Amino acid sequence: MKIFYLLLANLIMFLHLGVVLFNFGAFVLDLKFKKVRYIHLPVLLYSGYLMAAGKDCPLTTWENNLRWLANPIAASGKGFISRLLDQMLLGQTSPGVITAVTFTLIAAALWTYVLYPLLFSNGKGPGKTKS
Repeated sequence: MKIFYLLLANLIMFLHLGVVLFNFGAFVLDLKFKKVRYIHLPVLLYSGYLMAAGKDCPLTTWENNLRWLANPIAASGKGFISRLLDQMLLGQTSPGVITAVTFTLIAAALWTYVLYPLLFSNGKGPGKTKS
């Protein structure tokens, strides 16, 4: 049964990685597929809410609980992003760094999806000019 919990935890980890990569890569996807922003902005705003409220992502909670069920001794209780950055950078990741990156992405999304079209589109949509 422990291997089943570990398998589920790994599946959730890959899903979580997909969400993180989507948050970073959706700006590029938006160049081709404009409707991506209707998914991207709410996901970023939800991430920002979790950061501001000091809450863990539900995916992190589920993954940590499943890892604990698989092996209570080895479960770290750290969040997905912290574990990922720790493994990549071989050091300790400050929660403040993760929060700063998240809010920078939110600001970039709000600029790209809301403010830029309102300020520079002349009511014709982003990048379109009057004819």
